[in-house]
Amino acid sequence: MSRLKKRLIDSTRPDPKKEIRLWDDDPRGLGIRIKPSGAKSFFVQYRSPEDFKKRRLTLGQYGTLTLEEARIKARKELGRVADKVDPVLEGKRAKEEARTTTLTLSQFCDLYIRDAKD
Repeated sequence: MSRLKKRLIDSTRPDPKKEIRLWDDDPRGLGIRIKPSGAKSFFVQYRSPEDFKKRRLTLGQYGTLTLEEARIKARKELGRVADKVDPVLEGKRAKEEARTTTLTLSQFCDLYIRDAKD
């Protein structure tokens, strides 16, 4: 592993058959994936503090996010992991909670009509 550089990221061409991953040393676990389509995105890989499985959290697209910004985000997420928080599982739980607590349009209309009468 070595320190990622913008020049390396820009010069790496996509492989039409498989995804390419380049890794960074600082922080350890930061990487960039280059898909066969040419799309490049930063991610951080870590072991879940809950079940010790490897997880990957996408940080953002290359171009929208600079290498330095990705390093800052990766350090933040790895800090959360060190505090026993799994960002991927936390996101899944939040989505599930939002899905189960969201009102349907019918329920919203019933509440609106009930409150409009008052």
